[in-house]
Amino acid sequence: MEVLEVLSRQIGLLSGRIIEQVQSFAPFLRQYGFRVGTPESLTAIEALSAIEIESMEQVMDAMRSIYVKNPAEWAIFPSLFKRHFGVVQHEWKQTTVLEGDTDLQQSGSRSAETSSSLQIEGAMLRAYNPNHGQRYALRVLKEGQLQQILYWTRKAVLQFESPRSRRLEKGRRFPIDFRRTIRHAMKNGGDPLVIYKRKYRRARPRIVIVTDISGSMKPHADFFTTVAWAFLHTRARVETFVFSTEIKRITPLLSRHIVHGIPFEQLIELKGGTRIGFCLSRLAHRYGSLLRKQTCLIIVSDGYDTGHPHVLKRAMDTLSGLVGKIVWVNPLLGEEGYEPVATGMSTALPYVDRFVDVHDLESWMQAVKLTLFAN
Repeated sequence: MEVLEVLSRQIGLLSGRIIEQVQSFAPFLRQYGFRVGTPESLTAIEALSAIEIESMEQVMDAMRSIYVKNPAEWAIFPSLFKRHFGVVQHEWKQTTVLEGDTDLQQSGSRSAETSSSLQIEGAMLRAYNPNHGQRYALRVLKEGQLQQILYWTRKAVLQFESPRSRRLEKGRRFPIDFRRTIRHAMKNGGDPLVIYKRKYRRARPRIVIVTDISGSMKPHADFFTTVAWAFLHTRARVETFVFSTEIKRITPLLSRHIVHGIPFEQLIELKGGTRIGFCLSRLAHRYGSLLRKQTCLIIVSDGYDTGHPHVLKRAMDTLSGLVGKIVWVNPLLGEEGYEPVATGMSTALPYVDRFVDVHDLESWMQAVKLTLFAN
């Protein structure tokens, strides 16, 4: 408490709530391998009190120089910063005079100048909170891209493993293919030296799609919802889930031929954080009947997990023993300088058969053309 009182006097414009959020930033970063602690937090608060805040980019750059110790941390810091503080807009504007800011009240010109450059909503930064994170509806993209996504998704399904079915091809009643046998017998004077049998048809591929819709994945949520909808309208047997702090089966909500998204009311149990390991464990135990050796499991996530790494490791180990192949789709993989060094991503990678970069229609087309989903 003494530290908070001293810091509160030092930073002037910043409220005690902001101090608490900055102090919680170091423990948050430690979950992703950063070696930071109280000294970096104190330095960050002093820096915020010393600079004239004009944008979130300026705040991020200041904190980046304080918390980052190596190139890998430098690359992933912006996404972690935005995730922790819930950055949506980069401009801040002072809308109210904070209690206790006597200097600001006395100086009218200074107040007007600060008012145009600083925006602190509710006298606090919007912090990342697993229980109160932003929730949103999932929408399917408009007709323009929808048809192209459906086309390339059908092509992608052809790359997945299709084991032989126990049923004969459609329309064939007898095991001997008389027409083919007689046709080839004509080459031997009518003697059927070779008996041809009817072929067994190929089974439909089994695909389970699990999509991360936490706050950090919001920019990509609608696109991957559309891809999941497209998979459900192919010849494959598809089950699709979404998760953040909980996991939810959404196959019935997307299986309609009419293009619909998923309303907010259907996702109220999914909160703003990300518990990848916990949710994948729920998938293995609740929906184990869907996970077979012929099943391809597609996990769509940026790999930022707020849970314990051992939980994720156990979940991935269990899933790799249940399914035939695990494909991990990471929309950050194509970003310049990105490396999968986050704790969650590095924990899951040893169990992943394909690590794919997909974040928009063009990258989805490219992944299908490169047959990244083939065995």
